[in-house]
Amino acid sequence: MLTREQKQQQIDLLHEKLERANAVLAIDYRGLTVQQTDDLRGKLRASGAGSFEYRVAKNTLLKRAAEGTGLEALAGLCSGPTALGIAYDEPGALAKILVEFAKQNEKLTLRGGVVEAS
Repeated sequence: MLTREQKQQQIDLLHEKLERANAVLAIDYRGLTVQQTDDLRGKLRASGAGSFEYRVAKNTLLKRAAEGTGLEALAGLCSGPTALGIAYDEPGALAKILVEFAKQNEKLTLRGGVVEAS
C-alpha cells in the first residue's frame, strides 16, 4: 500500500505529464499479457522517439492529477483498470498505433480521450 506521500508524488508526476501532453487516450488493458503490454510499449517507443508514453494509472490518482490540466474529461473514462496513451507530439500517430494494436489484440479497448487539450 502506498503512503500518502507516495500517492502525492505519483499525482504530481502524472499531473506534469498531462500538462505537457497534446493528447491522452484512456485504455482498458484487461486481459493483455505482460508480453503484449511490453510489445505495445516497444512499438510506442520505436515509432515516437520518446514522444509517446504508455502508463498504467490508478483511477483516483488520475482524476486528481487531471485537475487543472484541461483534461478533466478523462475522469469520465476512468472505470476499471486504466492505462493512458500519452502523446507529447503528433496525437494522430499515437491513435493510429493504438488502433492497429487493438485490431491485433482484441483485449485492448480504447475508451476515449482528449486531443490538443493543452
